[in-house]
Amino acid sequence: MSRQLPSIELLQAFLTVAKTGNFGKAGEQLNLSQSAVSRQVAQLEARLDSRLFERHTRKIVLTPEGQSLVPVAEQVIGLLSDASQMLATVGRSVSLRAHPTMAARWLIPRLTAFYREHPQVTVSVDTVYHRFPDFAFESIDAMIAYGTATWPDFEALELWEEALIPVCSPALLAGTARRINAGRGTQDRASRGLKHGSPGLASLGRVLPRFNRLR
Repeated sequence: MSRQLPSIELLQAFLTVAKTGNFGKAGEQLNLSQSAVSRQVAQLEARLDSRLFERHTRKIVLTPEGQSLVPVAEQVIGLLSDASQMLATVGRSVSLRAHPTMAARWLIPRLTAFYREHPQVTVSVDTVYHRFPDFAFESIDAMIAYGTATWPDFEALELWEEALIPVCSPALLAGTARRINAGRGTQDRASRGLKHGSPGLASLGRVLPRFNRLR
């Protein structure tokens, strides 16, 4: 029949008493009464079938068995503390993929404020934007992408809507306007232009007044 291992609470009580040399002071550190700490130490002694302290009127002294248990208890409690901290950070690291320009101009400048509110979270930014990530095999948690959120099997959250307009230099705009006006002189030339795929010029002609207002 296997021996039941002592609990962490019993080891913690023993170690605190060993360091303070007093049940009362150990109880203050553990937020327990002196009698509760004494009972925990007694339970540990019964579990290990060993006397860990010599109890005198004004002091408590470790027995040889107690002295040998101190480094073991410190190691066990230290390992559990490290494991607890490690497990507490699991899931607190987020990897985001974003367009390089978007990451540099919008995402990264806002990380400082984010870390102030969420210091326990680590954000890594991935700018390999030329392809959609394979979330099943890549260490990417989310992606900030341009689109209409029509990706099957993925949940999308809209961040904002974006309005795009064409922009060009005034010189290019003036030259394009002259070519468009020249093309209006002959219907046949305009027809040939449309036939050969010039509706883009017609579309540009419709947005020229907008450019004039922006200048």
